[in-house]
Amino acid sequence: MGEGEPSVHRGVGTVAAGVYRRDFDHGVVLVNLGTEAQPVALGQTYRHLRGTQDPSVNTGELVDAVTIPAQDGLVLVLPER
Repeated sequence: MGEGEPSVHRGVGTVAAGVYRRDFDHGVVLVNLGTEAQPVALGQTYRHLRGTQDPSVNTGELVDAVTIPAQDGLVLVLPER
């Protein structure tokens, strides 16, 4: 990865300044406890939830990297095979 690109971490733990990751069988949860947005490389493709609550985030879009706003979190699921 080049300079300024987020590194990939899997499992449980800190993945960026103030950002924590927890992997599950069918997805991943990320939470940013920090005061600044943080980019996170996911290491594989996940899908945003699709829903009517916060439709700007819950788009169902496929992603392999995300930027998590400060004091926020994301739930991403593995795409259906």
